[in-house]
Amino acid sequence: MSQTEAAARSPDPVASVLVVDDMPANLLAMRAVLEPLHVRVVEASSGEEALRHVARDTFAVALLDVQMPTMDGFELARRMRESEPGREMPLIFLTAIHKDEGFARRGYASGAADYMTKPIDVDVLRARVRAFVDLFHQRERLRENEVGERTRERDDAMRRLAELLESERAARKEAENANHAKDEFLATVSHELRTPLNAILGWAVIARRKVLDRDVDAALATIERNARAQMRIIEDMLDVGRIISGKMRLEIAPMKIADAVEGAEQAVRPAADAKGVKLSVAIDEDVGSIAADIDRLQQVVWNVLSNAIKFTPKGGSVELKASRTESDVVIRVTDTGQGVGPKFLPLLFEPFRQADGSTTRRHGGLGLGLAIVKQLVDAHGGTVTAESDGDGTGTTFTIVLPARSVAQVATEPTRSSRPEPKPIAPTDRVRLDGLRVLVVDDDDDARNLIERVLSDEGAIVVSADSAAQGLLELGRSGPDVLVSDIGMPDMDGYSLIHEIRSLPSNRGGSTPAIALTAYARAEDSARALATGFQAHLTKPIDPERLVALVASCGGLSNGTPARANGGR
Repeated sequence: MSQTEAAARSPDPVASVLVVDDMPANLLAMRAVLEPLHVRVVEASSGEEALRHVARDTFAVALLDVQMPTMDGFELARRMRESEPGREMPLIFLTAIHKDEGFARRGYASGAADYMTKPIDVDVLRARVRAFVDLFHQRERLRENEVGERTRERDDAMRRLAELLESERAARKEAENANHAKDEFLATVSHELRTPLNAILGWAVIARRKVLDRDVDAALATIERNARAQMRIIEDMLDVGRIISGKMRLEIAPMKIADAVEGAEQAVRPAADAKGVKLSVAIDEDVGSIAADIDRLQQVVWNVLSNAIKFTPKGGSVELKASRTESDVVIRVTDTGQGVGPKFLPLLFEPFRQADGSTTRRHGGLGLGLAIVKQLVDAHGGTVTAESDGDGTGTTFTIVLPARSVAQVATEPTRSSRPEPKPIAPTDRVRLDGLRVLVVDDDDDARNLIERVLSDEGAIVVSADSAAQGLLELGRSGPDVLVSDIGMPDMDGYSLIHEIRSLPSNRGGSTPAIALTAYARAEDSARALATGFQAHLTKPIDPERLVALVASCGGLSNGTPARANGGR
């Protein structure tokens, strides 16, 4: 056997992979994810340490966390590209914030690069790392071959590599198209489910305010409760779709832990009282603030509390405690419910898993709530665990979130720069006396409901069943506030607000506008704000929230509306 043949049949040397992350827990997790690939994992906790490794070692690929102090992932990539060892090194950027994607693509111009959002799909990450490792081995083998064979093998390898890359591109394009189709389908399903729910829930709430008969009130309360449960299921379905497709967005900003906990408590207390479950909440005075997405964190607490109440029988108790250590915020929820058996406990946070999936099960739901909790907590860099001694012993959920400094986040807001309407406290008695409101919606039930909600609070409501009619009424009535649907035939709400914003102020061009729609994705909200709306509300409507926003957009002060159209 020739030396060339022996070299060709010898196993490939172990490839090295560089992982850069300032959080030790993430480094440990990435080592575990990459272990099945049989690669040598080199860890760096800072950009400076990573540059030292690149100067003295050769890597098949580098995984760079974007959000790091002193030197972030993009700056590290730029400096690596300036050095000879790192000039063509494949890079994979890892981040939980979608706004970084535009910046990450700048790195594509110089050498191979990729971009993945957290929470990371383990199988996809391994596949991409394996592709770069295979490419590394191909290049190493080319360098070791005889000069006479190098050209032929290089051509064959590059042809196979080109075929692999083309196949990967085609597969990725197909997956992106499938994801896009799935996203559009979920958005349509959400819209079609929310639209009838809007009328069901809205009119049930209004009717309960008027009815005096106990049996009728109990019936309406049942309709309202089940409509809200249906709405929660729709939200869970959309969230799982966002998580799977990597489109779960985090709006990181300084927030008070107490605000998230108290907001979730207020939402679940009626369910606890109705079931006869004692709910107690204790928040330490020093729990303070962290850098997080307050809406998503409130969703985490809400889901865990709802789960505890759901599985706790009448007469039981659910207790929440929030405390702070030197480096973490700890939220612990303990219930006296049915507990979790040892076989199911490891599967508790997996989507679509239920301890009892039979037709005789006692509790409904899709089995998504706790899976969403884990994904959201992971995206914040935290952990969530569950403990139970078995059936009938209750369960304790422990959420640990890193108490990152809020100073840096405060200087880099991720939310829209568009000024939001001044909020009105829920405890305030909000009236709309004398406020002129134009309501545009092609759905008769939705339009009639909004008219009733606003007129009951004293607003002077003019309605239109199309965007074109809305433009005419804008010129006729000179409203103080516009409330418009988005999905309408011929001219949708986006086109309507575009037409309005092109008008001069004295013809209604600066009229404050609220988008009220059954399209509930984050991109729908962002698009509404970008096109000229001041607020985005999803159906089914919360009457109190709608009234408060209309009052705020109308500039109510001491009961007097601020005229948006020159006092007409």
